[in-house]
Amino acid sequence: ASPPVARNVTLQARLADYPGYSACTAYVHPDGREYAVVGTLNGTSIVNVTDPDHPYEVAFIPGLSSPWREMKSYLQWIYITTEAAGGAIQIVRMTDPEHPVLVKIWGGSFNRAHTLAIDAARGILVANGTRSDNTATGMRVILLDDPENPYEAGGYFDDYVHDSWVRNDTLYAYCIRSGIVRLFDFADPYDLREITSWTYPSAATHSGEASRDGRWLYVCDERNYSTLKVFDMANPYFHELTEERTVNPLAIVHNVHVKADTAFVAWYSEGARLFDVSEPSLPAEWGWYDTYGGFSGGFHGVWDLAHFPSGTFVASDIEGG
Repeated sequence: ASPPVARNVTLQARLADYPGYSACTAYVHPDGREYAVVGTLNGTSIVNVTDPDHPYEVAFIPGLSSPWREMKSYLQWIYITTEAAGGAIQIVRMTDPEHPVLVKIWGGSFNRAHTLAIDAARGILVANGTRSDNTATGMRVILLDDPENPYEAGGYFDDYVHDSWVRNDTLYAYCIRSGIVRLFDFADPYDLREITSWTYPSAATHSGEASRDGRWLYVCDERNYSTLKVFDMANPYFHELTEERTVNPLAIVHNVHVKADTAFVAWYSEGARLFDVSEPSLPAEWGWYDTYGGFSGGFHGVWDLAHFPSGTFVASDIEGG
């Protein structure tokens, strides 16, 4: 018998208005209204999900055609990037969230990037996998003191950085091509200093986040037969691999986002997967919603997840909206 489509997760609504979906993020307005920001093949859909039973699109921000689109929010702005040459970063003003405004396209020293990370506490945007021609050139650090006029502080160019994540003064960089996790001292955004780095068997280090207490690092490897890995970072120079989790050995784990004691994991063909990390060293799956009915494995199904304060979360499914 087929496994049930859902456990402890309820579908409130589905929108599938565009061909080809990619990443998504959450934007929460100062008054509490919640918006899903979702990448599509030809632009970005911004959807009011405050009433999750009745979501509606407030804007579509056209962009260059690309199967890759990634976005992050900071204060009342959204930053969108794509792998399409010339796409650079679109800056969208959300002061009136029912009427988003594309302010400009900003590129600095690059004209495309693969992913974005945000240090919301300090107003720093990190662009990963940036390129100005056909050469991938690592990671660039962008300061948002004036959110509509960013400027570059520097970066890291010795390895291709696929994605990164920041907490306090530490930046975690995931170098998928070399299969290396790198930790940087990020206290001075003008002067990134590598603290330590490591690899492990069959590494395809795609992305990761730490537990609420910061001790445990959850890493996703973007390859078939991959697992969600748990590293003990009590001593960052030791970084012991202590646990691995899979929901289906055939499938690819893609992105993990930690909210309090829940890890939301986008697991491609296996859909959205929720893990209890109240004991952070031992993630325990307690919920899921599988959006994709096809075969397990490969690049199908859920690309990314975005969670909101209300308890709603959204999943962007490559084929399914």
